[in-house]
Amino acid sequence: MPLAPSARARLHATAACAGSWLLWWRFEHPALIVLAGVFTSFAVVAWISPRHHAPVQRMFDRVLHALLAVFSWIVLALVFALVFVPLRVLLPRARRRLLRPELREGSYFQKPPPPRADRFSHQF
Repeated sequence: MPLAPSARARLHATAACAGSWLLWWRFEHPALIVLAGVFTSFAVVAWISPRHHAPVQRMFDRVLHALLAVFSWIVLALVFALVFVPLRVLLPRARRRLLRPELREGSYFQKPPPPRADRFSHQF
């Protein structure tokens, strides 16, 4: 069952608050204590007044959507560069053809096999 928008906002703000405090506890950097304070204030606003936290949540949702879009393009580019480009380079050197037909008389068309009498008995 999906969460209500206010419950989802509270969950996200609380998780961000806990994660930022965990990062500060682990690394103890001054910038992390500021980040933890900001996320704690967001969590307090989300719990006390979800209506005032809604614009902040929408902004975070848009930023996350943009980051995930960029991440997916980067992953797709890496898969293309690390899988398909080497295959394209190596397979012709190994003289393997992925497409079986040879160009005959200016066309790749292959004549289908002759029909059999029982071709409709086992269609799948």
